[in-house]
Amino acid sequence: MKFLTGSDYPDLCLKCRMTIDQVVDIVSMGADTDDEEAPCNFVYDHGMFCGGHECTTDEPTAGKQYALTGGPGESCIANGNTWAESEVEYNG
Repeated sequence: MKFLTGSDYPDLCLKCRMTIDQVVDIVSMGADTDDEEAPCNFVYDHGMFCGGHECTTDEPTAGKQYALTGGPGESCIANGNTWAESEVEYNG
């Protein structure tokens, strides 16, 4: 059985796609070998997706600018905000 791998889930973040790839060998030795989505199901069932079972793509987009650092309470990567929350929009 050929299983779906991380590259088959482009809407997941890189970490979650890599996690799916890492469990393919484990799943191939188990009882659920007739389900092509078994690696993804394994990752979900064991709470291995980022964000507690809800993965969102949070990666920087080419051509956009982001605040990497900022003061207290400001949206930036250093303060734990997402890339989307840290996007810098210029008016002008």
